[in-house]
Amino acid sequence: MSTMKPWLTVAEAAVLVKRHPRKVYAWIENGTLKARRSADGKYEVSSTDALRVESVTKRGRPAGTASHNSSSIE
Repeated sequence: MSTMKPWLTVAEAAVLVKRHPRKVYAWIENGTLKARRSADGKYEVSSTDALRVESVTKRGRPAGTASHNSSSIE
């Protein structure tokens, strides 16, 4: 039986929650996800917190936001 590690690197957390590591860093920067520094200076996040944050975070682009490749209709 496999058990989840209590603390994960950003890369491991990103795999766990199926998001890009930049998203995990964004959650840390905006205070949504708390992190600590490991002995080698890398961010670590709680695996349970990462799952909690991902479960309450909407996916996709905010409503009313155009994509980069959308063309204007005139």
